[in-house]
Amino acid sequence: MTLFGRRTCQAIRLGARALAAGRVEMAVTGLEHIPTDGPVLLVARHYHHFFDGVVLLVSIPRPIHILVTLDWAKNSYARRLVTLATTMVRWPVVLRSDAPRACVNRDRAWRGKIFTAAAIRRYQRSALSDSVALLTQGRVLVVFPEGYPNIDPTENESGVSSI
Repeated sequence: MTLFGRRTCQAIRLGARALAAGRVEMAVTGLEHIPTDGPVLLVARHYHHFFDGVVLLVSIPRPIHILVTLDWAKNSYARRLVTLATTMVRWPVVLRSDAPRACVNRDRAWRGKIFTAAAIRRYQRSALSDSVALLTQGRVLVVFPEGYPNIDPTENESGVSSI
C-alpha cells in the first residue's frame, strides 16, 4: 500500500472513531475469524444507513474497502462528489439495476441522466472489476448484499444502536 493509501486509511479510521464516539454502543466478537493477511470478503447485514460502515472501520484492525451504492444521490453533483471520495480510498461504487425505480423522483432521475441504463451497466462492471482487483491484492472487501439498510428497530431516537 502506498504512503498516500496508508494515510488515507488512517484518516478515515480516525474520522470513523470520531463519528462513533458517544453515538454507537459496540460489542465486537469474532475478530479472530478475520485473517491478518490475504483476501477477505466480509458479507454483512446492513442494519443502518451510515453506522454499519463506521463500526466496521473502527473495529476491524485491517484497512477495509466497502462496496458503496450510489443510487441515493439526488443529483449529478452529489454523484460526482461521492465518486471522487470513493476513488480516493478505493471503495468500489455501484448503481443497482433497480436504481430508477427506487429513486424518489423517477422522472427527474431519468431526465437528469443521473441513472441512465448505460451508467448503471458501467458502474456495475467497474464495481465488479474493482472488487476483484482488491481481493486479488489481498485486501478486505465489505459487501452489504441486500443493498438497502434494514433499519434497526431497537435504535433509539438519538441514533444509538447496539450493532
